[in-house]
Amino acid sequence: MSPRPGGRLTGVLLAAGLLAACSIGADKPSSAGTTVPPVAGTPAPVPATTTAAEPTPAPVAETSSAAPSPRAPTPTVVATDSPRPQATDVVLSFVGWDTKTAAVEAGGYLSPVVESGGTCTLQLTMGSRTVTADAPAQADASTTSCGNLAVPRSRLTPGTWTAVLRYASTTSTGTSDPATVAVPR
Repeated sequence: MSPRPGGRLTGVLLAAGLLAACSIGADKPSSAGTTVPPVAGTPAPVPATTTAAEPTPAPVAETSSAAPSPRAPTPTVVATDSPRPQATDVVLSFVGWDTKTAAVEAGGYLSPVVESGGTCTLQLTMGSRTVTADAPAQADASTTSCGNLAVPRSRLTPGTWTAVLRYASTTSTGTSDPATVAVPR
């Protein structure tokens, strides 16, 4: 087979173009099988037949020189708030005016909580006025007792007051249903 005029030149140009494409930016990843566009003013490449005299370009293996960066550890969320007190049932078992002590006295309990260290509060409200009395809660066999709550006449005016028993500790909280109490003249 006789070589075509310019065929050898086209093959050499094609090989040189491939070598140049492989060596330019060799440190950057490239796509395999990319077609190199012809340089302006050169004839379009013609598939050349390889002869023993023409060098065959060696395949270029693509490798990434950048090592994968290690992932930063995901931060662990830690709750620092103490648990909120749980609601419990509070019962206002008695409230009334005691003529001997001249005070409104009240007592009650909370269940099913059995603990010491909480605070029982008797809250008396009439109109926009509110008066309170506090006492420490006492653990009982099956409940927590709220007793010895008294508001003296000196802090009250005659009329009908609404009474509520409140309980609060680091683990429990609650409020009773309201009841009424009359303070005489």
